[in-house]
Amino acid sequence: MALQFLKGEHFARYDPTAFGENQRALDVDGERYELELVDFSTQERDSHYYRSLLRDTCRDSAGVVLLYSVTDKSSFQKITTSEYDRLVLSRKQNFDQGGTSFQKLRYPYPAGQQRFGCILVGSKADSPDILREVDEEEARSWATAHNMEHSEIDAHNRAQVESAIVELIRAIIREEQKDAEQLKFAPETAGAQPPAAAQGVKQKRSFGGVLRDAVKKMAA
Repeated sequence: MALQFLKGEHFARYDPTAFGENQRALDVDGERYELELVDFSTQERDSHYYRSLLRDTCRDSAGVVLLYSVTDKSSFQKITTSEYDRLVLSRKQNFDQGGTSFQKLRYPYPAGQQRFGCILVGSKADSPDILREVDEEEARSWATAHNMEHSEIDAHNRAQVESAIVELIRAIIREEQKDAEQLKFAPETAGAQPPAAAQGVKQKRSFGGVLRDAVKKMAA
């Protein structure tokens, strides 16, 4: 999905953590945003570095796409349970503000942790019905219960992929605005300014990740 959005290309097999050119500008609701997108598979790997990188990316991302395959029920179950829980638990609970390390003050996020934009996306929507394992209504209900948008896409279809990314950017904006408002009025953060990650609306730049379960190698 990330590759289709960034370059208009699609590969059945590729390394989702191969970093390269992963930035692209996109116009959303009359404003231009620069999105840096990284694609991560949740498949188990022996590398502790890989899991640490995934955790750190989820912690710092302004938004995340939860991607599963409509033809693989296990991918949906994993991405909406253990992987979503890990994502939520990885978020920052505090932020520092000040000049030097000696002057910095630590403020808590009023919500308990930094909010982030998130959408649930089912890939392989073009597959025959006989291959479908995830009911669209089930996925939509889960997304609604977690206050996020849901869509199904054909990862080969650039327009559908871009539409999903537009929804991600809108979700990022909403959540950053919520954090900014709460930080503004919460007594414990009086006088604090939102950290850089929460000023994406002004900076017109966001960092996002595609978190996907790759139980089946051909899932993309």
